[in-house]
Amino acid sequence: MSSVEKPLAGRVALVTGASRGVGKGIAIGLGEAGATVYVTARTLSKVGAIPGTAEQTAEEVTAAGGKGIALQCDHSDDAQVDEVVRRIARDEGGLDVLVNNVYPAPGILPTAGPNMPGGKPFWESPVHEGWEAAFTIGVRSHYVMTQKAMPLLLKRSGLVVEIASPGNYCYLVSTMYGMGRAAAERMMVQMAMELEDYPVSILTLWPGVVRTEVMGTAIEQNPELLRQILTGTWANIPGAMDDLAKLPGAEVLRVTESQVFTGRAVAALAADPGVKVKSGKVFSVAGLAKEYGFTDIDGTIPDGLRLLDVDAWPPLRS
Repeated sequence: MSSVEKPLAGRVALVTGASRGVGKGIAIGLGEAGATVYVTARTLSKVGAIPGTAEQTAEEVTAAGGKGIALQCDHSDDAQVDEVVRRIARDEGGLDVLVNNVYPAPGILPTAGPNMPGGKPFWESPVHEGWEAAFTIGVRSHYVMTQKAMPLLLKRSGLVVEIASPGNYCYLVSTMYGMGRAAAERMMVQMAMELEDYPVSILTLWPGVVRTEVMGTAIEQNPELLRQILTGTWANIPGAMDDLAKLPGAEVLRVTESQVFTGRAVAALAADPGVKVKSGKVFSVAGLAKEYGFTDIDGTIPDGLRLLDVDAWPPLRS
């Protein structure tokens, strides 16, 4: 991509929870478009049970064509969030893109529902761990980050992207997971109402089935796990079970997408001068790929959750 083709050159982005998973892919996608990307994680360089660090992501952002900067931040600690905002204000003077992505995905697993391997119904599941993941991090930290970053976003007519999922509309993972996703999406809608007369846009983005470090490994080792997930999410789509049957064995993995696919969606949104018309609405990565003309890293437009089917997903706007 030449300098002419880097639509986000000179723009500043912040992606929370970007040491791995979808957040890492978003940061790299913004880097491809030439942005300076601040990435946060609880630790900068210490590798835990799951591969990936903030510093590694920052390096990949720079290698992709942007400028990656790693910042340490536990998003359950408001003082650390304040420090992130102060750092960006001092060094950049403003913020063009905020991506609320941080979510402790393994933290929700203790409350996995009966459709997940080893899961239990809500009345037999623990409360504390799932609540912390779904609400303290998945909702409260997104609210706090947006609130504290808003003065910087207002300076740049910025964009806020809330990374969510159709767990608000169908059963995914567990009752606890769906509750948290519903709250986060409603929060975005209400914020958009208050921002109606201001230059900042805010919207929700749904990735499909992403090959993250956790999910990617799990479904590659056990494609039937993915088939089980799709059976539930495609249940209300006419003809979908026949389509699923046409993907035997490991072929079902073809409906999954890379982490960077979501990053390319965010980059396309950030480069769109008319993005304000999308404020307060819900979009799928696959739908935006069709609208803006980008693809996944393999040149395809995967739609693993069938998010383009308007009959199945009436709230979806793209």
